Amino acid sequence: MDVKKVREWPRVLASGVALVVLATLSSVQVISAAEARKTFEDRFAEQDIRDAAQDIDRMHRILGAEFQRLASGAGGSESDEVAPYLHESSGKPMDLGDVRIALSKRYIERERRQMVAAIALYKAEMAQDCGNPTPGGDQLLDAGVRARVLAALQCNQRRLDRLQSGLHKILLDYEANLLKLKLPSFTQERMLAEARAYTLKQDSDLASQYAHPRQLWRANIDFFTYLDEHASHAHYANNHMILFDDPAEAKAMQDLLTRLKAVSQ
Repeated sequence: MDVKKVREWPRVLASGVALVVLATLSSVQVISAAEARKTFEDRFAEQDIRDAAQDIDRMHRILGAEFQRLASGAGGSESDEVAPYLHESSGKPMDLGDVRIALSKRYIERERRQMVAAIALYKAEMAQDCGNPTPGGDQLLDAGVRARVLAALQCNQRRLDRLQSGLHKILLDYEANLLKLKLPSFTQERMLAEARAYTLKQDSDLASQYAHPRQLWRANIDFFTYLDEHASHAHYANNHMILFDDPAEAKAMQDLLTRLKAVSQ
């Protein structure tokens, strides 16, 4: 017996086993536990949502441009492409839970409602004229001027509050409308988690975006409120510089002015 050949058997056998195993595994897919929970209904729902992607991208482009036009105060009128999205084509609200309507259409409608609600909110808030009084330094001891300035500042501050809370409500409605679609359980759970993460991110982004305007309004309001409360103790020097005889009042006023200049940069 050729001992060398005998010794090769285990190696050949092991190689043969490996080939069998690899051949078997080539037909096996490794999937996550979450993926394994998907049903055929989930896969059909995902395909319907993919089918809506092109229409949603177009809508986001058109309505996103309209929102930017309004936010920038560019003026003019909306483009002809915008109008069809502002109202439902059927003239009556689509029932997002009506499964007789293709999911792709109901999904598009959910997206449309969110964007149209944001545009409507912005239009409503920007329609309110808070005024923009810009008094000169020689007008600040005029009680009427201070009252108009404070009213405008407080109006802008309240508008910012309403915009932030209104956008938060729109995000919550976006989540709620997802439940109305009656999606298969796996798809609904996944998309609801994504929607909630989106809400948290948008809330955080808005808080960050509005932080500086809030500081600016607050610094202005504090400055004019203090001046209004202590104006009877102030007088002009050189027709524009406000002076306080009380050192404590003068320091407080200077601190408020320094803070105002800092946040205005």
